[in-house]
Amino acid sequence: MSVLARARRILVVTNMWPADERDYTGIFVREQVEALRRAASHWTFDVLEIAGRRGRVDYLVAVPRVRRALRRGYDAVHAHYGLTGATVALARPSAPLLITLHGNDVNWGWQLPISRIGARRAAEVIAVSEQLRRSFGHERTRVLPCGVATDRFRPLDRSAARARLGIRADAVVVLFPAHPDNPIKDHALFRAALDALPPVIQERVVERTLGAVPPADVPLEMAVADVVVLTSVAEGSPMVVKEALACGTPVVSVDVGDVRRVLEGLPGCAIVARDAGALAAAIEASVVSGVPGAEGPATAERRRRVFELGLDAEAIARELLGTYDAAISRSANGRPASVPAD
Repeated sequence: MSVLARARRILVVTNMWPADERDYTGIFVREQVEALRRAASHWTFDVLEIAGRRGRVDYLVAVPRVRRALRRGYDAVHAHYGLTGATVALARPSAPLLITLHGNDVNWGWQLPISRIGARRAAEVIAVSEQLRRSFGHERTRVLPCGVATDRFRPLDRSAARARLGIRADAVVVLFPAHPDNPIKDHALFRAALDALPPVIQERVVERTLGAVPPADVPLEMAVADVVVLTSVAEGSPMVVKEALACGTPVVSVDVGDVRRVLEGLPGCAIVARDAGALAAAIEASVVSGVPGAEGPATAERRRRVFELGLDAEAIARELLGTYDAAISRSANGRPASVPAD
């Protein structure tokens, strides 16, 4: 029987979920759930949110809530984030547990051992990048990033988009794809790179950020930019890089997360050292080599990379459905649902 032939009930437990249409928190988790619902419309996907704002206490308090939810009867439980996975593991689900690791749950020292508590009881451990998989060190951790909604993130007519946003036609639009106040994203390095640009380019630069931009308007910001610049201190598999490529927009980035795999060899894109001068040189090269307008071979090649790597939301959803089905089948056949402890 094919994956889509049999209805399943999946509980998604996450500490990342948008509170409203202006909230970015966990929007990639919501988009993944939406893609799963489209791909398997006769499956049921319920979502249980854990606040996580007060730290470890929120995860402990959530254990009884998870336990009550599990009584409704699910074929599998998918926990997003390692601390969330540990919470579900403490609730002792009878259904197979899958955990997706997103970054800080592995990269932050105190979170790593807690994430491993959940991994010991998980049927599948998923990391969103190869770097995270290696850092986590679990022999059966596999790589499966969150996918891009390529129907929303797509090339637009750049001239029309700039007119809509009131940006002059000859501007060099450089996008910082985060809130400037987030220290992990290192806006200070981004600003230093812009200050290191040649004066002839500096005088045309228009800096844009995603700080106050509603998620619904992010595709427009991505499409209007001449280049997106990522300066993060740490990342798992940054969605903004894949979203920019889906819009056909070049990306200049420090070597963080899985950006090397995603960007390497693409026209107008570069991976450089954490140095303002190196970033400025790459931004200048990207802008000088760019062709005005949204259409063209380079734009198409950047967008094509998303599909070639299977990073579109539909491809990720299909693979995840197969992963659920395999874990459920193993459990039904009496084989161990959980992976061995480290």
